[in-house]
Amino acid sequence: MQRLNRFGIAAVLLGAVAAVEPVHAAMIDYYALNEGSGTTAIDSVNGRNGTISGNVTYTSNGRNGTTAALFGGTNGAISLPGSVLNAVNGSQEVSLTMWVNMSAYNGYETIFDTPSRQFSLWATPSGGWGGTDGFGGPIPFATPLAVNQWQFLAVSYAADHQRFDVFVNGVFEGSRTPATGIKTFNQVISLGFNTSGGGTPFQGMMQEVSIYDTAYVPPNAAPEPAPMALAGAGLLALAAGGFRRKRRG
Repeated sequence: MQRLNRFGIAAVLLGAVAAVEPVHAAMIDYYALNEGSGTTAIDSVNGRNGTISGNVTYTSNGRNGTTAALFGGTNGAISLPGSVLNAVNGSQEVSLTMWVNMSAYNGYETIFDTPSRQFSLWATPSGGWGGTDGFGGPIPFATPLAVNQWQFLAVSYAADHQRFDVFVNGVFEGSRTPATGIKTFNQVISLGFNTSGGGTPFQGMMQEVSIYDTAYVPPNAAPEPAPMALAGAGLLALAAGGFRRKRRG
């Protein structure tokens, strides 16, 4: 085999990185939230773009100096279309992951919500509140979300296990058992805004929001790599290891 010089190795690695964005078999939507201006949150996976409204701006204080969405805590929202949740009706599994940096607690901070709480999560100083059954319920966290600190948040629901699980920085923090039965997923997900009327609008920053049609399997949740940060297919497989394999019918 011909030996690669340093320029050849660099070319191979650059090619691998260019081909490997934070997309794998389970990911159905990805919102970097780094547009910098405008009212559109771009979905780079399936084109189901979100709409930015209210007091959501952009900041360069994202992770590692990157751009992130900044929520002012009053009426700001990033609305992801109903087609996002509709895409998980078949699997009856859904996971949402994001990097989040909350600036303050003002009651029940809305991480994301839907009009009738098909898939919702709030954060409190003692844990969280969330669910998929129209009402939700308390989720005691082993360690509540910190303030003024970037953390990787993962929320997962799987119908066959009847579990609504929350992970922070890859660590299982808490769970609740929603009501049994097939769920209907078809509503708009509002990042940062309480469309169901409960809780308070989010204060702080969000970036790199991913939606999956599979569920995290405790305790194997792990932070999703940042875009373009993987160097090859082997690392991509490692990144996907926190998700269960999709069942084949």
